[in-house]
Amino acid sequence: MDESKEKDFSAMAQRVMGDAHTSETIAAMANHAAELAALRRSDAGDLMSIGTRLSECLHLIRAAVVPVMGDNLAANKDAAEKLFAAFLAQSLEMSRAVARQYMRLAEQFGETDLDPSTMTVRELLSRR
Repeated sequence: MDESKEKDFSAMAQRVMGDAHTSETIAAMANHAAELAALRRSDAGDLMSIGTRLSECLHLIRAAVVPVMGDNLAANKDAAEKLFAAFLAQSLEMSRAVARQYMRLAEQFGETDLDPSTMTVRELLSRR
């Protein structure tokens, strides 16, 4: 990744995370944003990798929110969801609903022998 893109993703991650961040969180979020952008641009668009990375981003955001918001489960979940939606919109131009589909696919089929490249997203989502 070139230096200007890296700075753009880091600045975006810092804006989204606000007070709920460390330099490690910002670096990890910027890295995930860059990798997700590259994955989405590729022809293959590895659904499982995209879903797994999105799940990792949500986990990072949740882990960063707890120390700032305290141990209130509802407040933490709400804050994490808002930050996740902002991250998706600003870095990937992706809706939360689309992100959830990628994450669901990765969760359901990540550990299987199924080859998702032979199926449409609709076919994958209809499998349970």
